[in-house]
Amino acid sequence: MLWAFVSAALLVGLLLGLGVSLALRRQQAKAAEELATRLLREHETGQKAQMAAVVETLQASVGNLASNLLSKSAEELVKLTKSKLESEREAGAKELDVKKSLIDQQLQVLSAELTNIAGLVKGLEGHKTDEVSELAAQLKTAREQTAALMENTNTLAAFIATERRRGEEMPRDQDELFRALAGASPIPMALCRAADTTILFGNERLGALFGCPVDAMVRRKLAEYIRTPAQRQALLAELRRQGSVRDYEAGFVGADHGAIVARVSIQPLMFEGTPSLLWGLADVTVQRRAEEELRRSQALLSATLESTSDGMCVVDGNRQIVCCNQKFIEMWKIPDSVIATRNDNHVLTFALDQVKDSAKFLSKVRNLYGQPDAESYDVVEFKDGRLFERYSQPHRIGGEILGRVWSFRDITERKWGEEALEKALKESEEQLRQSQKLEAIGQLAGGVAHDFNNLLTIIGGYSQFLLNSLSPQDAAYRDVEEIRKATKRATALTQQLLAFSRKQSRQPAALDLNDVVTDLTRMLRRLLGEHIRLVTNLAPDPVVVQEDPTQIEQVIVNLAVNARDAMPRGGTLTLETAQVELDQVFSRKHPGTKPGRYIRLSVKDTGIGMDAKTLAHCFEPFFTTKPSGQGTGLGLATVYGIVKQSEGAIDLQSKAGQGTTVTIYLRQWDAKAGAEAAAADGGSIPCGTETVLVVEDDAVVRTLIRKVIEQYGYTVLDAVSGPAALTLAEQEPGTIHLLVTDVVMPDMSGPDLVMQLSAARPGLKALYLTGYAEAPTGHRASAARDTLLLQKPFTPEELALKVREALDFSGTRA
Repeated sequence: MLWAFVSAALLVGLLLGLGVSLALRRQQAKAAEELATRLLREHETGQKAQMAAVVETLQASVGNLASNLLSKSAEELVKLTKSKLESEREAGAKELDVKKSLIDQQLQVLSAELTNIAGLVKGLEGHKTDEVSELAAQLKTAREQTAALMENTNTLAAFIATERRRGEEMPRDQDELFRALAGASPIPMALCRAADTTILFGNERLGALFGCPVDAMVRRKLAEYIRTPAQRQALLAELRRQGSVRDYEAGFVGADHGAIVARVSIQPLMFEGTPSLLWGLADVTVQRRAEEELRRSQALLSATLESTSDGMCVVDGNRQIVCCNQKFIEMWKIPDSVIATRNDNHVLTFALDQVKDSAKFLSKVRNLYGQPDAESYDVVEFKDGRLFERYSQPHRIGGEILGRVWSFRDITERKWGEEALEKALKESEEQLRQSQKLEAIGQLAGGVAHDFNNLLTIIGGYSQFLLNSLSPQDAAYRDVEEIRKATKRATALTQQLLAFSRKQSRQPAALDLNDVVTDLTRMLRRLLGEHIRLVTNLAPDPVVVQEDPTQIEQVIVNLAVNARDAMPRGGTLTLETAQVELDQVFSRKHPGTKPGRYIRLSVKDTGIGMDAKTLAHCFEPFFTTKPSGQGTGLGLATVYGIVKQSEGAIDLQSKAGQGTTVTIYLRQWDAKAGAEAAAADGGSIPCGTETVLVVEDDAVVRTLIRKVIEQYGYTVLDAVSGPAALTLAEQEPGTIHLLVTDVVMPDMSGPDLVMQLSAARPGLKALYLTGYAEAPTGHRASAARDTLLLQKPFTPEELALKVREALDFSGTRA
């Protein structure tokens, strides 16, 4: 740089000197021309040619002097200086010598021309001496200046020689300077051959970057350290296209095969006469790893925010939205144009239009922004009925509060579910209380009916004996017949009580409800009257259930009678059947049922309906809204008991003035109804000679049973209790063929007695008598084989037929 500066300064000085000399030469030439012109006018005609030649020669000489000084010296000096600045080593020095010799030759020619001019001037002596003297003086001055110019040229030659010597020493100085500068650089640097990127020199930082001594990298190609061929080709292509590279990021591989990321800058230069490339590599590996880790953390945070079911929004201290998840946008139905502003005030304005109490919502937001460290929870109610839980807490990083985090959770369905659950719980509690109340009443009714059945059995049995002993013409015959009819009516009443208490004797069979409804249609029309229209909507496919036909008919008739009484001015009664699938939700709402396929029987009227107070008591026994003497209050109670005994469900919907719909669900039976057993021939009751053991705690009933059985030829043993029967059986040496026992007795139940006697006397058969409907298998299933059941009250004929059936029975009742 110093040499270039000195050379430039010398060039400027030389050019300035040449300019001054050129101006002086032009002035001298002009004066000489004017002098020669005056001389030519004054001399004789004979001398004009000589003077013209002298003048022409003088002009040519002076012109040549100016031209040479301007075009030759200046041009060559400029070229010389430029060549010095651009040349290197010996080639440049030799070129300077050649140009210096050329200048010397030109100066010699100029000196010779000046000598000739001086001779011509001397020949003009005597002609206008003053002017010639003046011209001679000017020529003298020109020769002196030419000598000075030659001296300057010699000085330039000496300078060129000095620079030549310095040029010879410069390569070694530049090499040392480059190595010193590169070694002190904090950036890894490498000097490479331009042709193939072979490393000629590298500093210690370069070795540290690649994890090996820098000497091990010298003579290796730096491009081979680039991680992938694609990156290598891209970088070299960029270098060829631009001529240099600046801040180009590329991946490299270290000596330990570790990944390196560097920003590369490449500058071409000449080094020791060879085209070379200076590589600078700024290590950004740690920075890129940190950026990648940051991107990974941000991606994880974003994925976490997007995976949550809550709407999240983070706002900084300037009320700008830092981030929010898609759930937040969807929950608040925020348009893209609003969320794109990232302005919390814009989003808040949009949100206020949706909430029910916008003033309260806005007040809470302002209070929280005014208290950066405050936390909050509340529930936001929307105009469309939605409910959001709102959580808000400070956004802290390293103990510093940077903003606020808002979290919203949609609890609409949960709230509705809680309300529905609370309502269902209240309904279940009410159902439980109602069920417990009905169960208690049912237990009472069942107990009364059981005792009453014993009395009816006695009354009916002995009235039958009286009738058998009297002739129809006897005056007492009618009285006894009325007693028997009253007994039947009382029996029907006890059957309703037992149905309500779910203790009625059931004889289930597979039957199609469509057939049942069809068979009852004619009877129902007469029952309803002409002012009520009967409509039936029956399922297209069979709707088979396994139920007691008599009970099902009783259910339909009871509901039809209630509907008739609710339509005193006429109306429509609709009977519908259908197949339905009930789920777990229905089962939870109707305890005692299980999910599955059911048959639905609906009875709908257009009557006066019931208010809520009446509806709450409609299934209670003896509850009635009819005038005294017009209703027993057992209609719906009986239906309820039959349905519950069948493990079905009943639902009653009614409003005052809008009619009533009773819907019954009975489990669907998969098999077709089987053939019914042939009815026993009532023309003659078979007799027998087997031994029958009768066990009954009621003495009057026991006596009646013994009397009836003995009439048909059987041998009868009787006992008042189970233990007494066991003692009697131990003492009896003969075979006991049949045990007739009450189910419920003090000290020992009928099933327990059957179990113990069956163990002592294999093959013993049993007939149960009961005022309830419990089968003996409900107590001890393993001991209840080969048993039949007879419901109280019964007639003597029914008892005799059942005894014969039990003795002849060879199957198993389970």
